[in-house]
Amino acid sequence: MNIKKLLIGASVFGLVALPGVRAEDPAAPEAAGPEVAWEEDCSTITGWHFDNDSKGMNSTVEQFEPSVIKIKQQGNDTWGKAAYVIQNIDLEKTPIVEVKVNKVDKGSAYTVSVAPTDWSEMITVIPRSSADGTFKGNIEKAVKKAKNRDTWENGPASFNLVVVIEGKGKAACFDNFKIRAEK
Repeated sequence: MNIKKLLIGASVFGLVALPGVRAEDPAAPEAAGPEVAWEEDCSTITGWHFDNDSKGMNSTVEQFEPSVIKIKQQGNDTWGKAAYVIQNIDLEKTPIVEVKVNKVDKGSAYTVSVAPTDWSEMITVIPRSSADGTFKGNIEKAVKKAKNRDTWENGPASFNLVVVIEGKGKAACFDNFKIRAEK
């Protein structure tokens, strides 16, 4: 193998520094990805509001695995919702909600929405789906359709991030939630 290629490759991984060859620092802001304003790693159900403390939500939230929560519909309706209160998010800087869905029960679906802290309306950000994977939606664009846009346009926003689960007794499992910059 060519020794120069070997040394250049080693310098990229930070093993050897060569004059005139710059190794990328993985901790550099460019390599770190988009700015994250809020993240829920699903390692606990703390912070989630559901039927245990907010009657009428028609849902339960449980720790399904060490870093996976399960949101399950319960009660007489065919849907339920769970919410997380988000505080002081600059939607111009960090408008994207990103959700990693681990598993969805057959016959179930979920929607991710936002609602003002007074629950005056719910606005869909990630449309209804039965698929697992990573999905994103733009909160800033979605709330432009809100009835009371002043709630969202006056400085940092505080709101409920809402997961709606459809299907009687059905559930979906989530690995991660983020509110982040576009790029």
